Amino acid sequence: MSSSNTSQSLAPRVRVIQIIVGAILLGMMCFLVVVVFLVPQPQVIPQPPMLSYVGLGLAVAALPAAFVIPRIIRATAFNALTQQQPDDGADANALFGSYMTSTIVNGAILEGPVFMNTIAYMQERQPFSLLVAGGLIILVMTLTPKLSRAEGWLNEQLQRLNDERSRQLA
Repeated sequence: MSSSNTSQSLAPRVRVIQIIVGAILLGMMCFLVVVVFLVPQPQVIPQPPMLSYVGLGLAVAALPAAFVIPRIIRATAFNALTQQQPDDGADANALFGSYMTSTIVNGAILEGPVFMNTIAYMQERQPFSLLVAGGLIILVMTLTPKLSRAEGWLNEQLQRLNDERSRQLA
């Protein structure tokens, strides 16, 4: 696949991922802004702040999942392709489909703890809940792909796929 063909075919698909990740981010940030600036402080703040602890625990549990599950998605697609006949167009589509899926799943995994920590902050006003939510939002921001990064990833995966198929034939 030539570089200009790759860029032309990937650009709309990368734009779709950017829009989806952007929508995930917008939802989280809008809710956070509403909670911080528009929701009045509760009259009674519960002690101990159980929601905040649960939110922190959810974030701690989601972080490894956010790194492992997308890798499993991409590895499953890659391994399935190693068993099929080479077809550059179909290979590129399947690999990039796994990239799209894993990026969206990654954002969704992190979205839950952001909302949980934002709700915990709304109810208990614990600053660490706000920090956890903000840190996770920043992490989701890093998921937004650039065309050059997606193109590089796809070319690397296609090369790996060709190498793996060559190794299997040998």
